[in-house]
Amino acid sequence: EEKARIERRADQVVQGVGELSEQTARIERQLTESQTLTPSSLYEQYLNGHRLQTRFKASRSGTFGQVISREQQTHGILVQDADRLASVYHINQTPFELWSGSPDWEQISGRVQRGASAYSATQLGFLKQDPRVLVMPVGARQSSQLGIQAYALAKDPLAYSRLTLINGSDDAYGEIEFRISASHPDYLEMDVTALDRLIKPFTPTVGDVVINPAGQLVGIMVNDRFCMVIRRLEVEGSIQFGSQPAGTGSRSLLVRKAEQLNAMPRELK
Repeated sequence: EEKARIERRADQVVQGVGELSEQTARIERQLTESQTLTPSSLYEQYLNGHRLQTRFKASRSGTFGQVISREQQTHGILVQDADRLASVYHINQTPFELWSGSPDWEQISGRVQRGASAYSATQLGFLKQDPRVLVMPVGARQSSQLGIQAYALAKDPLAYSRLTLINGSDDAYGEIEFRISASHPDYLEMDVTALDRLIKPFTPTVGDVVINPAGQLVGIMVNDRFCMVIRRLEVEGSIQFGSQPAGTGSRSLLVRKAEQLNAMPRELK
C-alpha cells in the first residue's frame, strides 16, 4: 500500500511538472506575440535607425598602365554580437567578386556616413560560414557619433515562421514564410509558394536583410531562395583598406573565398 501511494505521488509530480512546462511555454508564446512588430514598423526602424550609407572604392593598374576603378554606393546595417559591432553587407554591395580571375586591387577604401557624421573604415572581413556575407568593424565611439542603433542577432531564428525582408537598394520590403533547411541548418529556406501572399508588390532578391517580428536580425538572403542565418560575427579573412602593393593585395583572398563558395552545395550558391 505504501509503495502504491508513493507511485501515485510520483505520477502526480510528473503530471504537475508537465502542466507547468506547458503553462511556461504558453506564457512565453504570449509574451513573444505581444512584442511583435508589423513589417511596416520594422521597415521604418530600418530606415531611421539601423542603416549606414557606405561607399566602397577599389582601383588597380590596367595592362597598359591605365587606372581601373570601381566604386559602389550602398547601405549596410549595424549589428551587435556580444561586445562586437559591425556593419554587414552582401558581396554584391561591394566592388569585389568571388571568382578565379579576381583582380589584385591595389588601392581600397571604405567610408560610412550618416547625416553629417562620417569615418573611414580599415578593413572588410568575410564571415566564416558564408563568404558572400561581409562585415566591417565599427567602434562603439563611432557608432555613438553616427547616432545609429545596432540590430541584435536573433537568439532563436525559428521563433517566428513569417519574417520581413528589406531591400535597401530599392527601398522596398515584404513579409514571407521561412522554414529550416533540413540539409543546411545554418540556412532558412523561403516558402516560394507564399510569394503571392506578400503584403505589397515585392520580389525577394540577393542581399535582402531578414528581420523577425521582434526587430532582431535573422540573416541575409544569399540567393533568391535561402537566407543565411547570422549566429555570430565570426570572420575568416579580411581585406585591408589602404594601399596594397601589386601582388600583395586582395586577389589571393578573393580566389580562396571563390573556392569556398564553389565547394558549397549547388542549391546554396
